[in-house]
Amino acid sequence: MEQGELWSEAGARAPEGVEPRAEDLRTARALPDSVRLGTSTWSFPGWRGIVYARRASRARLAREGLRAYAGHPLLRLAGIDWTYYRAPQAGDLEPYARQVPEGFRFLVKAPEECTLGRFPDRPRYGELAGRNNLRFLDPEFAARRFVEPVLAGLGERAGPVALPRGSGSSCGRFRGGHCTRSRSASAHG
Repeated sequence: MEQGELWSEAGARAPEGVEPRAEDLRTARALPDSVRLGTSTWSFPGWRGIVYARRASRARLAREGLRAYAGHPLLRLAGIDWTYYRAPQAGDLEPYARQVPEGFRFLVKAPEECTLGRFPDRPRYGELAGRNNLRFLDPEFAARRFVEPVLAGLGERAGPVALPRGSGSSCGRFRGGHCTRSRSASAHG
């Protein structure tokens, strides 16, 4: 189950947050507004008693736990990881923005189609497997395919963008729109 699937099952109550501890409230008040603590996901079942009041599965928290996560006084940021594997549409992100309070931000991973210098030699990449990515760090492509939908979907709740380097994706040197060293050579240099 991906974080992108937020809609509740009919009749089920969303996971509730715990009553904030006094120490967490004091710490949250002491943090500057520009500092946002958060995690890469809101769907960790091990936070029962810390973030979530009751036990819930990872899948259920991914669908329904964001509101409770965002209600914790110290958690003012959450990562959206699935965007690395599939560039988002604004409509994919709008439900997230509606569930969190003012001041909450999302860290969004840029899609691999923008950040891989070379596509890994794996079947899921089809004919692109093992080839240079001609869209690697292309600002026009990234703006159109990623930045614009993120801003449209999350609005003021859009936060930092992570540019992850995928496994086996390094291209070494990048010149004239192409990787100039093989993946194995760049892994050692």
